[in-house]
Amino acid sequence: AGIIVPGHFVLFDDLDGFQRVLDVNFLGQVRMVHALLPLLLKTKGTRIINTSSTMGVTAMPGTASYSAAKYAIEGFSESLRRELRPLGVHIIVVRPGNFKTDMQSKCRKDFLQNWSKSSDWRKEVMGGESFKDTFIKGFDDAAAMGQSPQMVVDDIIRAIEEQKPWHTRYTGWDAKTLFRVMVILPYQVSDFVASLLMPDPPVSSKNDDSKKAE
Repeated sequence: AGIIVPGHFVLFDDLDGFQRVLDVNFLGQVRMVHALLPLLLKTKGTRIINTSSTMGVTAMPGTASYSAAKYAIEGFSESLRRELRPLGVHIIVVRPGNFKTDMQSKCRKDFLQNWSKSSDWRKEVMGGESFKDTFIKGFDDAAAMGQSPQMVVDDIIRAIEEQKPWHTRYTGWDAKTLFRVMVILPYQVSDFVASLLMPDPPVSSKNDDSKKAE
């Protein structure tokens, strides 16, 4: 949920897009909770449901700003859960996986736009056109496997209606299986899995020359 500025961090000439993602995806939820909290505290058993992501528990290449915002939601929600529990307010975090949304459909277009704006040396470091083609294919493959967003809506409704809901919820087959397991895997194994989902950029000749010089 939210917005994303797709692409590896090294491709960003400035941090305007990064800041915008944090403002919307993280601070947007924080501001909403802050505004409604006085009202929510008046009713015991109130539930606050924050939308995180599988990217909030295991980050993938090319999602630095999005993952940073979702990790922030996780930390904010965990602290808030322990602060508000004695006051009768319960915090639930929903972690959706890969779903067909407007954000996902825009990723390809936004990445190409960001790529065109990136400095030539940044593109060269990442492997040039070969990297661009590989990254776009990764987006296309993810889009083809996207699930219906109705699943997220249904899970949020269950979180509202269940008598004793668990404070974190993985939504979607990929979230409940692959990403849930990646969280507990040794980093060497999870890095390997991540490289299968989003292949590493090819090493440019410039990088090869710098390694030889060393």
